[in-house]
Amino acid sequence: MTEAKRITWIDAMKAFSMLAVVLYHTNIMPEVKTMAYILCLPAFFFCGGFFADATMSADTYFRKKTLRLLIPYLIFSLLAWVAWLFVGRNYGADADAQTAWYEPLWGTFVGTSYSLFHNAPLWFLTCFMVLEWLWFAITRSRLAWWGQVIVMVVLAGAGITLGRFHILLPWGLTAAMTMLPIYWLGKTLFPVLKDRSSGLPVWKILLLLFAGVVGTGVAFYYNPDIKISTAQVGNPFLFYVGELGVIALWFALAALCDRLHLSKATSLIGTQTLWLLGLHLPFFGAVKGAALLLHVPLSFFDTTAGCLTLWLATFLILLPCIYGIKFLYKRCTYRFISRSSSRLSSRSRMD
Repeated sequence: MTEAKRITWIDAMKAFSMLAVVLYHTNIMPEVKTMAYILCLPAFFFCGGFFADATMSADTYFRKKTLRLLIPYLIFSLLAWVAWLFVGRNYGADADAQTAWYEPLWGTFVGTSYSLFHNAPLWFLTCFMVLEWLWFAITRSRLAWWGQVIVMVVLAGAGITLGRFHILLPWGLTAAMTMLPIYWLGKTLFPVLKDRSSGLPVWKILLLLFAGVVGTGVAFYYNPDIKISTAQVGNPFLFYVGELGVIALWFALAALCDRLHLSKATSLIGTQTLWLLGLHLPFFGAVKGAALLLHVPLSFFDTTAGCLTLWLATFLILLPCIYGIKFLYKRCTYRFISRSSSRLSSRSRMD
């Protein structure tokens, strides 16, 4: 989406999910950690389906859909590997681990959550790339719509089965198959949500909010032991009920933010989720390194106060830095293009 065409409630759903992602990756108390994990991923897969487009050629689809994730994935993984090589493997939890220098590079090639131990959240990018290609292949097939649905259900069942036996296929394929129905649902419902989300009556927002709280609560109470990155879903029915509950919850809160004119605040986070995903764990390491220089023990970050410090610092320090980096990049690019254009104009005049 371009800045002029952004749909604010989508950014709000992504923002709420990112708040949960960052909290999950702290050492917060187990109950909060479990709830954060339940809340953090469904909306990303669901909203991803909004912009699925099977009318593109395979070449265009690769350039527009795959490269926009593959390039950041490689850059974030390389930066995290450098940080791990010089800092992570010498200090902190990995200081005593017998890990070869090249293992994170191999992990980047494999692309699963276990192999990406130097920056585990990057598994989502590989998983999402594979998921988009699965959907593209199924949609471009000659199957009727009901045949496509059957294929997606079968693939989801295969992903769940592989997850039960702890079989992780490269590039997050196991998780991608499991989440394919959520992505398809986003694609299917987007025309309805786009047309009816603006000016949604308060009673409908409250009804969705209630349904979301119930669905999320059921998942937390009856089916908490899930891990989407490895397709560990527990009870499949309760798992998908929980996924739908989280989606309803975030959509209702996003619609409420629109009514209260808070969309600009949520868009500050929702528009930078890719950067936050790739940088928040290295940022945690930088904060802990600064704490050591200030003689603050690392055990502080195992407390609730320490976890909340990391969580808040991510959005109060890292987020503005991301905006600053992007601003400088655009300014430098603009100056480079302007100078190049001036030189070309001068040469053309001389000719």
